[in-house]
Amino acid sequence: MATSASSSACSPSTTSITRRSVASPPIATARVIYKTFRAAFPDWRAEVHHQIAEGDLVHTHKTYYGTHLGPFLGIAPTGRVTRFAVMDIMRVRNGQITDHWTVADGAGLLAQLRGER
Repeated sequence: MATSASSSACSPSTTSITRRSVASPPIATARVIYKTFRAAFPDWRAEVHHQIAEGDLVHTHKTYYGTHLGPFLGIAPTGRVTRFAVMDIMRVRNGQITDHWTVADGAGLLAQLRGER
């Protein structure tokens, strides 16, 4: 998924797994996440560095970029241009994502918003 969550791209039974939790229902969770990012970073975009398909798995390494112009996780807009790395693995069956694993540098993003980087 690039920068929008499509209900046709995900199976109704998709499992989304991050380091901290299993999100369910994942398509609803993804929509909330993308809306939150879009509101805080209106120019939010992804640059895909690597994408590898093997069997029914698609691995993607990407960097998201955006300017912090709206509130985000209790942090008032800073106007800072940010970037953060993400690694995803998605299982695709019958043209739909059935499983999704992700690791994102959320701590790095928050450090940028706080002016620590």
